Amino acid sequence: MFESTYLEGVGEFKLRTDDVDSLTKGALIDVAGLVNYVAGLQYVREQLYGIEPVDVFMFLKAGGWKEDILTDSEANLRRLLWVAACKIKEKRLPQAVRGSLNGFRMFVRTDRKNFPIVAIFTRQRAANNFMAGNPGCSLIDTIATGDGAFLFIIAEDKPAPEEGPKVKNLVNNDQA
Repeated sequence: MFESTYLEGVGEFKLRTDDVDSLTKGALIDVAGLVNYVAGLQYVREQLYGIEPVDVFMFLKAGGWKEDILTDSEANLRRLLWVAACKIKEKRLPQAVRGSLNGFRMFVRTDRKNFPIVAIFTRQRAANNFMAGNPGCSLIDTIATGDGAFLFIIAEDKPAPEEGPKVKNLVNNDQA
């Protein structure tokens, strides 16, 4: 069975369900061997090598990857593959969670300060690895999804400027 996701600026990406499950067992560094294996599968290779390197670079950069580590086009394709798998897995989350996090770019604390979200993980180890490799961000919240899983929300340590975009406070939202 195949599942798909749309990657902005890149297009639709399809993966087999078992490949999604394998690739999302941890942070990219934890599943690098599996990513390399899946990237070599013919159905994945055909998709990856049909994408322009500049589009992959721009997608990853827009997703928060630092420009200085995006210099290797082959590594970027593997990053894109892992991100696609994570996005597909995210679609499996309960609708209430997906709906409340869809497009959610800021976390609003009770003191009304907005903190830019840099990543959301379903595994604590992956969140810890991400924070260890990205100084200036930390765990800002953990959400139980209701099916025994958790979302670990990582945000920048510094709040966004006051004149930044206004966002809804999910604490006061009926879905929260």
